[in-house]
Amino acid sequence: MANLLFNLVFLISSYLLGSISSAYFLSKLLFKKDLRRTGTKNLGASNVFLNVSKCGGAGVAVFDVFKGGLVVYLATLFNLPYFILYPAILLVILGHLFPFYLHFKGGKGVATALGAAGALFLFAPGVPFMKFATTILILFSIIIQYYRATLACKELRYRRMYRLSGLAIPILYLTTTRSLALLLLVIATGCYLLIDVLRLFSRKLNTFLFSKLGLILKKKEKHAISASTWFLLSSLITVLFFQKEIAILSISIFLFADCYAEVYGKQFGTLKLIGKRSLQGSIAYLISASLISLLFVSFLALEIKFFILAPFVSALAEQLSVGVDDNLAVPILTALILSFV
Repeated sequence: MANLLFNLVFLISSYLLGSISSAYFLSKLLFKKDLRRTGTKNLGASNVFLNVSKCGGAGVAVFDVFKGGLVVYLATLFNLPYFILYPAILLVILGHLFPFYLHFKGGKGVATALGAAGALFLFAPGVPFMKFATTILILFSIIIQYYRATLACKELRYRRMYRLSGLAIPILYLTTTRSLALLLLVIATGCYLLIDVLRLFSRKLNTFLFSKLGLILKKKEKHAISASTWFLLSSLITVLFFQKEIAILSISIFLFADCYAEVYGKQFGTLKLIGKRSLQGSIAYLISASLISLLFVSFLALEIKFFILAPFVSALAEQLSVGVDDNLAVPILTALILSFV
């Protein structure tokens, strides 16, 4: 009976801890701003960072990560079973999403979920279903953050969502044989290349295709090989010449990180680096690449050094791919460097 009562109190406390909105209180008490009527009106770190205070936004992010991590740490400290740990993690995220005293309108739960995922790796590696739970938490964070970014950048929304369909390639390769993956990539690359060649030789066909697919194609692609064709060709070469796990990691990191970099670079890219790339976009690339790399720890039989190095290698490759389409260069260059690690 005592254990049941303690577990119940712990679960309720997890929700209450999650409902502590540092974004709301910091903005209200220190900066005299109601975050619910400021910027995106979201009670999260990004809204504080962009519309209230950069230092305040960083502090809010740290606190939100701490909330998720603390619940996991306390659960392991008290030696609670996994069927209490996982509901507690869910409740601390729900508390962040739906604080009862703010009309159940809170943040998006990204930092809190990442804090819980990190704490599972650190404090609960032997807990049943740990890899599955961390995968779900990281995937939740990636999807929510990407959804928020595309909402704020409408002109890129459809193109970026279309690009994510490229995830079919690493998923296919992960779940089937190399021969089948190569066969399908050869067919897909051939089809896309044929369409590109035909439209580049036919102004009428080119105009027709861009009138129908303008939302997912860049203007510069109208008179050049499309980014999708270059990406398929790059994936084909990567699968053909490199170790399976390295190929999957390199392709997946580029897919997500490139999407994040373009969206955030378009919105906030004020400090320019090489070419048209911005510091803000490059930071978004590295952070998202790190999340994807962490996500694949549970699925790929690689040493931990590969997952640590891959985001930095991919980000460097993206910076160096000046004068060459990054859809072609980055996955290949990433896989090549990782193969020599």
